[in-house]
Amino acid sequence: MKAVSTIIFTGSAQHAAVNFAQKTYMMYVPAFPLAHYLMPPTNIEDRESFMDGLPSLNQAQSQIHTLYLLCSVHYTKLGKYRSSDFPENKKLQAALTKFQENLSVAATIINKRNQSSDRLMPYEFLLPENIPQSINI
Repeated sequence: MKAVSTIIFTGSAQHAAVNFAQKTYMMYVPAFPLAHYLMPPTNIEDRESFMDGLPSLNQAQSQIHTLYLLCSVHYTKLGKYRSSDFPENKKLQAALTKFQENLSVAATIINKRNQSSDRLMPYEFLLPENIPQSINI
């Protein structure tokens, strides 16, 4: 059972946490350029050498387009399946119902934590409604 849980987590929640966060944090290219073409400045006041090392506008646009494509596709949602995905089997249905209940509990906990004043911004990448069933590729 642990192996199955690990496979499900890796292909769904872990991938969502790593993949979908990229769009939020990396779309502003000056803050997170995929490449910098000069040595980093040694003086924090030296803004010009930092700016000179940023990628060209064309490369920055390619970064934005790539992130948009990689991080915007959500075909499915974890725990939401078509009735044809599982045969009529009471054990399977009971397990699926329990899984969906656990996801609901997890969503409640995450939403509560996101409302805490300790957080600068909510972390929503592991909300069950934001996690696809697989890597969607």
